Amino acid sequence: MNNLDLTMDVSLSRRNAAKILDVCLTVLDRAGIPNIRVGKRVLYRRSILLAWLEEQERKQRVQQELTQYQKLLEGSRKFESVTSAMALAEAASMLTKKGA
Repeated sequence: MNNLDLTMDVSLSRRNAAKILDVCLTVLDRAGIPNIRVGKRVLYRRSILLAWLEEQERKQRVQQELTQYQKLLEGSRKFESVTSAMALAEAASMLTKKGA
């Protein structure tokens, strides 16, 4: 199977599935992609392989958005801490001026 026809929902060998994902066989085996065993052969349905890949992309996007949100939240907390510190310093300054 030299020329892979990706328009058909065919069963792919481990080697061809790894080629499509551009990973080694070990990474493919550890990825947890649903597969079918036929005797000693492990086969992957093209549709399941592509659905798994899309799910990984979605998870990665969600993780990136979560990381950005967490950074914004941390920045917001730092800003609140600085503004609180500035407000306390201003209040202390005003009290000092009233007391003097």
